[in-house]
Amino acid sequence: MGLEIKQIVEVWTAEKIDLRAGADISTVQAIFQSVDRALSADVLALYMTSSGMKTMGDEDSRSFSFWPLEDAAKSTMVLPNSYFAFGDGILSSHRYSFHFENPLQSSVYGDYSDGKFIKLADNVEHFFTLLIENPGQLWLP
Repeated sequence: MGLEIKQIVEVWTAEKIDLRAGADISTVQAIFQSVDRALSADVLALYMTSSGMKTMGDEDSRSFSFWPLEDAAKSTMVLPNSYFAFGDGILSSHRYSFHFENPLQSSVYGDYSDGKFIKLADNVEHFFTLLIENPGQLWLP
């Protein structure tokens, strides 16, 4: 069983990571619409729980940065239409993006900003479970 989205926020809170409050549904929907991206229920739930770390350069003890929603949207503009960038790992060595699969879930891919996307997790909860339990599986080859 995977980590529930609220549990990752609890982990970050215990690490004293400065998180933004969750965004309301209309804000998240508007931001995704502004970059012409589909929004799945699991991604919506994440952003309604927290809309990112305080600033784009903040990271947790696993060297993961969960970008503020507005910054993520700006970074998404350079990606193919099915991807929404949301964070990076190991001092910006690679980027993580949601890939819309269906109305309920998005998978998670990683890339080195080279357009070669590697699937890392089947859905949002799977990604955060790996991040907490086995972060090395999220490092790109």
